[in-house]
Amino acid sequence: MFKFGQLVLVSFPFTNSYESKERPSLVLLNGTQSDLVCAKITSKYSNEIHSVNIEFWKESNLLFPSIVRLDKVGTFHTKQIIQLIGELKENDLKNIQNQFKKTYSKLLN
Repeated sequence: MFKFGQLVLVSFPFTNSYESKERPSLVLLNGTQSDLVCAKITSKYSNEIHSVNIEFWKESNLLFPSIVRLDKVGTFHTKQIIQLIGELKENDLKNIQNQFKKTYSKLLN
């Protein structure tokens, strides 16, 4: 069973093509019927408002300094998870939760 804060390896689709790439992703939600909602993780720096730097990337078993892209989200069946990589540290989780609230609070107004 997967939970919020875990890092998984999944074949994440590109938004501009039918191709995908195996990459780490952050589990945001363990939904119903074995579905997970995940956010893309990338090592490419971005100063976009929806990007959150992972401060403790080594401790979370990531290979490179990384960011979570909260605007790049996908739904995956648990069978699509290639492997469990690790789990984010508490400080990183809080930063992501705060940015998530800022990013998606517009939907609630």
